[in-house]
Amino acid sequence: MKLMSVIALAFLGVSCSLMLKKMRPELAALVAAATGILLFSLCLEPLGELFSFFQSHSLAYGLETEYIGLAIKVIGIAYLAQMGTSICQDAGESAIGGKVELCGRILILSAALPAAFQVLESAMSLIREALP
Repeated sequence: MKLMSVIALAFLGVSCSLMLKKMRPELAALVAAATGILLFSLCLEPLGELFSFFQSHSLAYGLETEYIGLAIKVIGIAYLAQMGTSICQDAGESAIGGKVELCGRILILSAALPAAFQVLESAMSLIREALP
């Protein structure tokens, strides 16, 4: 993926959306949403490569792949929630966008909380072993 392709697609989507906004505002929001989805789809291959990179390096350094996968999942949720929020705000529905953002935060918390408790449990067992 080249950055110029992303910029060109974004420019085309913005141009179409701006032209439609005067005549058919409801279609302008759809064009903006479709442009965002297309832009995100251009990033899927590099995201896959990034995931493979993290996975192979975590194995090489003896890190647990569960935590790398969790970090990537959390980052993915954050990016998708931000994209959904932006789409809603572009359509003039900032209240719905706020709910999308809240749902993203709840999903991140629900994904990360079990790992946080595992770390806390490990720390507590180390403390118990260190105490006489």
